[in-house]
Amino acid sequence: MSASDFHRRRRSFSGTKALETLGASIAAIKKQDDLSWNDVGLVLGKQRETAAGYASGEGDMGLISFLLGTREWNGQFANAVMALIDMKIVPLDACHLPAAEAVLVIMRALVALQEATSAGGELSDDALRANRDAIEAAAQVFDGYRERLARTAG
Repeated sequence: MSASDFHRRRRSFSGTKALETLGASIAAIKKQDDLSWNDVGLVLGKQRETAAGYASGEGDMGLISFLLGTREWNGQFANAVMALIDMKIVPLDACHLPAAEAVLVIMRALVALQEATSAGGELSDDALRANRDAIEAAAQVFDGYRERLARTAG
C-alpha cells in the first residue's frame, strides 16, 4: 500500500491566500451588515484599524479573534478560509425543523439553483452569491440530519 492509501491528497496551502480569503469574508460581512470598522473591531476584540487591516489581508489574525468572529458570523466568516484546507465550520445546534418544513427549505434551494443554472448547465459564481441564503438554509437542514445520524451511530 502506498501513502496515498492512508492519507488524503492535500492541496498546497498559501498563507497569503488565506489572509486574502478571510479578509474578503470580513469585508463582505461589513458591507452586508452595514457595519463600521469600529463595529467589526468590537466583535474581533481589536481596534478598528486592525480590523480594517485584516479585511485588506495585511495582518495575521490571532486565534481568539478568529474564534470571536466565527462565533458571531458562523460560516459566513470562517468557511471560505476553512475551505482552503477542505473543511468547514458547522454549528452544533444545527437546524431541527419538522420534516415537511425541512423538505421545503431544501426544495426552495434546489429550485433557486435550477432557475439560476444557465442553458449550458453551468452555475456562475454570481448566481451562487445571489442564492447564498437558500444554500445556507438547506445546508443547516443537512447539518441537522448529519448531527442526528451521528447520535444514532449511523
